[in-house]
Amino acid sequence: MQPKVPNAGADQGPVIYPWPEGVAQVTGLSAPTLQRMRARGDAPRLYAVSERNLVTTSADLLQWVTAKAVPTSYKCRQAVPRRAKEVA
Repeated sequence: MQPKVPNAGADQGPVIYPWPEGVAQVTGLSAPTLQRMRARGDAPRLYAVSERNLVTTSADLLQWVTAKAVPTSYKCRQAVPRRAKEVA
């Protein structure tokens, strides 16, 4: 999904992303995961352009992501492969 507003030029200001679908496309997180994070209070700044539509800007999204910086000693946990269920 592309941003709703095609103003990607630096002269025109930030890009606007629809919440949560546009942010999911950019971050790689699923829309339900983003909704759960928002319910916990962990989301980029959102703007209500109508009663049912929320958006965020590229500047707010960047600020939200950079606030999650990890120390250099951070070790990413390896993904654990799921085992197939055995049929009895």
